[in-house]
Amino acid sequence: MLNNKNIWDSNINQVRLFQSSVSSCIKETISEKAASRTINYMNSDYCWFDNYFTQYVDLLNHRFIYMEPEKRLKNISIMAKRLAEQGEEYQQLRKEILEAAADHDTIPDNIRLNLDFPEDIDW
Repeated sequence: MLNNKNIWDSNINQVRLFQSSVSSCIKETISEKAASRTINYMNSDYCWFDNYFTQYVDLLNHRFIYMEPEKRLKNISIMAKRLAEQGEEYQQLRKEILEAAADHDTIPDNIRLNLDFPEDIDW
């Protein structure tokens, strides 16, 4: 990131701007303690998203959307932790996606979860 060839890369700058916006929104939405914990998850040494199976993000979003609004606020830091730690649930879903991709002779990116998202969301 600090390489002189990268500091002027507009793609990197856009991602950093997006990250900053997400951080600001988190700080405005949840308690200071929960926001700090959430930001720490996102900045932890083990938080890498190379080859991340984004279907897990879809699964967590699906759960999040169907929570009551008050419960969503309480679960933001938990969701960030689950995204960052890539725990047992993530690993199991990853395994199932790899198996489905092999069964259908395709890449994991082409495997979609059968999730029903509502037309309207009450935030």
